[in-house]
Amino acid sequence: MKTGAKIAGAAIVLALLSWTGIVLYWHLTIRSAITYFDDHASDVPRPWDPLADTPAFVTIRGAGCRGLPYLIRAIEESNSPEYQRGLSMLVFFEATKATSAEAEANLQQVTLLAADDEPAETKKKVDAIRAWWSRHGHLYHQWWRVWSSRCGS
Repeated sequence: MKTGAKIAGAAIVLALLSWTGIVLYWHLTIRSAITYFDDHASDVPRPWDPLADTPAFVTIRGAGCRGLPYLIRAIEESNSPEYQRGLSMLVFFEATKATSAEAEANLQQVTLLAADDEPAETKKKVDAIRAWWSRHGHLYHQWWRVWSSRCGS
């Protein structure tokens, strides 16, 4: 009985350490990619850009829904409309991968930032993206599902 309990306890500890390691890995990896984009704001690739082969872009694409909270936060914290526009396109591209009808319907509330938006319009759209994420983010990303890049499915 004691041996079984020790094995079960060790398995639980190992599972928790593995999960924590995955969380830390993705946190550091995604933050690094966002920092790269921030340092190279004019290089933020568009999701359909065939030249989008930077390691940072590959990281964000590979992170899938895990990157959404980081992208939303970076949009909110930035003062560069071009950078915000590029990130909003990445958010939209990742969010469209959700397969639930509810997620798809809520995504229609999001208006992408445009290059010719006035500063007031940009602020309004950023606020709308923030509100959309606050209300509906759980449909696209569940923080505890770190093992899957498709956690809104």
